Amino acid sequence: PLLAIFSLTVALAAESAVALSGLDLSNAKGAVVLIKASPQNLKLAETRSVMKVTSARVANDGPLLLQTIYDASLKDRIQVSVLATFG
Repeated sequence: PLLAIFSLTVALAAESAVALSGLDLSNAKGAVVLIKASPQNLKLAETRSVMKVTSARVANDGPLLLQTIYDASLKDRIQVSVLATFG
């Protein structure tokens, strides 16, 4: 299988959802989504927003795994990385 990694750092989860909406994951068999943010900014709403956009883009409702990491150095930013499998 082929792998692809997409990563972005933005100010708000809503912005990450917009940026992720441009990804072509239509042929992806599954994906791992890593969300990094400060403890003050990583809330359930942000996680839901990112996962909703990602899951809508993965083919055939492929499996999605979520990992969250607190990183105080990100302050008011959120970093989203997607590792997708194709093939």
